[in-house]
Amino acid sequence: MYISHLSRVLRFLFAVFLGSAGWGAGLSQAHHPKDVTYHVFQFPRDRLPTIDGDPADWEMVPAKYTIDGSHLMDTVMGKGQNLDPKDLAVEVKVGWSPHTNRLYFLYKVYDDMHNFNLARGDIFEVVVDADHSGGRYHTFDDVDAQTEARLKSTTAQNYHIFTPPAEGKAWAWVWGEQQWLIEKPWSEHAFRYDFGYKEAGELYLEFSITPFNYASFRGPKYSALHQLEEGQTIGLSWSVLDYDEHDDRYEGFWNLSHHTRMDYTASLLPNFKLLPLAASQLQSGRPSAAAADGGPRDAVRPLAILPGPRPAASPRGWRLLRGALRRTRRAARSPRRAHRAPSQ
Repeated sequence: MYISHLSRVLRFLFAVFLGSAGWGAGLSQAHHPKDVTYHVFQFPRDRLPTIDGDPADWEMVPAKYTIDGSHLMDTVMGKGQNLDPKDLAVEVKVGWSPHTNRLYFLYKVYDDMHNFNLARGDIFEVVVDADHSGGRYHTFDDVDAQTEARLKSTTAQNYHIFTPPAEGKAWAWVWGEQQWLIEKPWSEHAFRYDFGYKEAGELYLEFSITPFNYASFRGPKYSALHQLEEGQTIGLSWSVLDYDEHDDRYEGFWNLSHHTRMDYTASLLPNFKLLPLAASQLQSGRPSAAAADGGPRDAVRPLAILPGPRPAASPRGWRLLRGALRRTRRAARSPRRAHRAPSQ
């Protein structure tokens, strides 16, 4: 178990080193759906949305950025892409800001029966892989149960947002041990709706989250914040778990990835590109499609090794790597020191 844990630490340190050396910008995973890139609207600094559940702040976002239910697929109950808007109608807009380093979401849903029972209930599940590194972020079968729990949602974060939460229930739950992610200052949220349990109606959910390359169960001081920048492509997906009559079984798992295991593997998340201000107001936010004349798609290609000299690593990057490796070697010689229990 210790060797497995050590190898995970070394892989993480190597990824950090690549980023400091300037190599990370060229790394990319093949995400899904293939040859599709969605766009993320950049909010001007003086027009950031107020997280209050009121969609008025989002009126400046062009309608073309709306991702509706026609993009979703039920990959569990066998309904495919046959989402009936009379049963469930979904619209999502995504924004970002380099000034707050936040991702912003406006989720609008009409449901013919809103089920928000205490145990389960309707869920808007969001997964963010900010550094687009891909790979498994959930369910590790080569470690013990405690280690697995601590590894979940470290390199990509999975938020289960209750829409709405039952009385006395938190607004969301991170699929891992990083529940600090759903608290201020790392996230904000607000709901707006007027319906009762198992009634029909429309709900607005407005929220913002902070992206992390590594989110530790120990808390933000032990985590690696991701810095959002114009032109970046991030991994991002969501699923709508629709409960109706049955409290213990959903009727659909409608997801943007078209792969159920987007809830385990970040390589299956769709690509989302962070647009600059000018492009945010001019370009479509829907998936890039081939032009009528056969023009190219705006898609992120898999990793390719290009000829030419490698970029030089920064002195700080070398120092960080050498120091981390020295500490790891010392921990390997004294394994008990590397397994201190978390502070309570």
